[in-house]
Amino acid sequence: MKKIFDQFTISFLGIVADVMFYLFSGWLLIGVVMILYLFFLNFTGVSNPPIRFLNTGVMSFLYASFGIFIFYQLKLFMKNMSRKNYFSRDTVLRVRLVGFGLIALSIAEIVVNISYFPKLSSLAFGDLMRLLLFNLKFAIVGLIVLGISNAFCYGKSLQEENSLTI
Repeated sequence: MKKIFDQFTISFLGIVADVMFYLFSGWLLIGVVMILYLFFLNFTGVSNPPIRFLNTGVMSFLYASFGIFIFYQLKLFMKNMSRKNYFSRDTVLRVRLVGFGLIALSIAEIVVNISYFPKLSSLAFGDLMRLLLFNLKFAIVGLIVLGISNAFCYGKSLQEENSLTI
């Protein structure tokens, strides 16, 4: 019974990763359309197109791009899990790429949000700290995922050592 439940859980999580991959692909298209619409407004002579629209388009593009990358890696990770390759080199690589992707998303989010403000000197120190701390959420999760990847790497070395002694 437990084996059936484990296979069902792995299959279900694989389907969730597939669905999220395709949803983020659609979100990427929306971000591209928003950015292209802004450039269209700019070239047709509309003065002062809304800057918030550009920020929303860029953030949508950013989240969708990283979301596609992260969920693609999770999709491959779940494929390894379904093949019972729990501690393979590929599994460790997938988990590490997810961690690094989350950290890169956090850095890119900070850069985009800081560039949104025309003058950083006009921000109060508390506002700047709130902006930085709010955008570090993905970096913290990325560091946790990197710690989990080290556990997978240790499991891989234990599995290799166990297979050599038998």
